[in-house]
Amino acid sequence: MNIKTNHNALPPYDNESIINTLAMVAMSTENAVIVTDATGHIEWVNEGFTRITEYQLYEIIGKKPGDFLQGEKSSLQTRENIRKALIEQKPITVEILNYSKSGREYWLNMNIQPIFDKNNILQKFIAIELDVTVQKKIEIKIKKLNQELTDALESKNKIFSIISHDLRAPFNSLIGLMEIFINDDVQYSQKDMKSILREIYESSKLTFNLLENLLNWSRSQNGTITCHPSFCNLSQILNEVQIILQLNFHKKEIELEIDCNKDINAFFDREMIISVLQNLLSNAIKFSNRKSKVVINVNPTKNHMLQICIIDSGLGIDKNQLENIFKIKGIKKNFGTEGEEGSGLGLLLCKDFIDLNNGVMECTSKLGHGTCFTIYLPLNENLCNN
Repeated sequence: MNIKTNHNALPPYDNESIINTLAMVAMSTENAVIVTDATGHIEWVNEGFTRITEYQLYEIIGKKPGDFLQGEKSSLQTRENIRKALIEQKPITVEILNYSKSGREYWLNMNIQPIFDKNNILQKFIAIELDVTVQKKIEIKIKKLNQELTDALESKNKIFSIISHDLRAPFNSLIGLMEIFINDDVQYSQKDMKSILREIYESSKLTFNLLENLLNWSRSQNGTITCHPSFCNLSQILNEVQIILQLNFHKKEIELEIDCNKDINAFFDREMIISVLQNLLSNAIKFSNRKSKVVINVNPTKNHMLQICIIDSGLGIDKNQLENIFKIKGIKKNFGTEGEEGSGLGLLLCKDFIDLNNGVMECTSKLGHGTCFTIYLPLNENLCNN
């Protein structure tokens, strides 16, 4: 918003000749010109005004311009600044979004000048309006491109941070454990060997999962991953994911309760949704307390979507973090209830995969009380395509 005020209004006029001269100029310019009385009601407009706004003089004479030209997206602050300048009988220059008779949006650079007589009594206001819609659209586009560039740089820095820290840590752990075997001549018991091998396995699994999420997310960002939806039985997929994560649930003694009709089918990419469910359930395990419960509820909705809710009663998510949970800037290293590490990249991947399937993903949470991730997927092919 560009606002300028100038206490030096046009000089008082001595006779009608100045007004006539101004009228001749107004009739020949392509800019819109409005002449109002001292109370702001329209007395005259030129052809430039009609060309821009689509209103004829007879339609709007006696009306205030702001009553029919400004609308939903017109800046309230700019409108207030104009109102204040008119009350104080001061000149003002603003940029404002207006609406034509047909509802078309256009931007104006508008200069309003009060006209006083030789006794310094306000007689009229003259507004000269320049259509700057093209320039404004270019300005908005440049701002959008700058924001996209800023976001891209932020994404790059965040990914480099994940690679340099989260990917290095498991490798350091693996190297350290391997060095024990290579450099240490101590004979380990079977129990100690099993413990070390378990740590190697956990570090390897963590590294693999992180690499897989990084690869899939980068592919989704550059458009090299494609969605191949088909009719799939969700009950079968949930059973598959449950088997994959069975050891994880067993390790923390967490119960998984699934409420899903065996005959429910939906239209989505099978591998993508398996990846989404696996990521979300892994998070639920990670942030749930030992001997707690994770619940999955599956129900069709009235608008022909399939609703999948994954609910835990674990740590919950901070309100500030929740606002950016599906954005690159929201990635934050978190630790589970038993020290399990997580990069947060999996949630970005889940959101991208759901978007590719024309679905919706939401999250509600309360710190200390648990989290609910809700997914909506199309029940039929038409919804998926649209």
